[in-house]
Amino acid sequence: MARGFMPGRILCRLLPFGEREGQAGLSLRSQRGTWPAKRGIGVLLAGAAIALGACSPSSGNHTIGAKLAPDGRGIQVVFVPCPGQKVISVELVATNDAVIGDDKDPVLWRIEAPGGVAAEKFVVGQTPSGFTSTVPLRAGPPAGHPLGILLDTSLGQTAVGFTVQQLRPDTVFTDGQSLSPEAFRQQAGGQCGGISS
Repeated sequence: MARGFMPGRILCRLLPFGEREGQAGLSLRSQRGTWPAKRGIGVLLAGAAIALGACSPSSGNHTIGAKLAPDGRGIQVVFVPCPGQKVISVELVATNDAVIGDDKDPVLWRIEAPGGVAAEKFVVGQTPSGFTSTVPLRAGPPAGHPLGILLDTSLGQTAVGFTVQQLRPDTVFTDGQSLSPEAFRQQAGGQCGGISS
């Protein structure tokens, strides 16, 4: 089983044109590995996979973001859960390619709550109530290196990629853009797709 992904589940992530050294397209991650595809083929594959139910269209969603922690030095993870959704683990990784949480990404910090906990904010390096630290943060994240936060929840997985330089204390960075906290919550609230409380 690959770290960060459930067996047999495929994570699809469309990359904006020009992202990651000009390798725009689609990255698919499963037990067998990662396959990059060019934009035209990627769009076709993504459409087919979504139609077949193999990919979660919310894998590149806006329900998770990152910002500077209130102290201005740490990283805060912000998550807008769907009704009843619980967080099982939170992981900070140093990303080495377009896929967040694959076997090539070293884990810098990880907390787990096997039964799941209803939570919306996490500060990297801290262990909130209901969680246990399985990989403690030993040093500050590398400032210029691409990072990723991977959340495993009761309804699936979600991730956000960023660098520390992209983070601000008053905005939430999600899917390549900075939003006000209010705009982020509004945008994220529409991602639950028919799940109601």
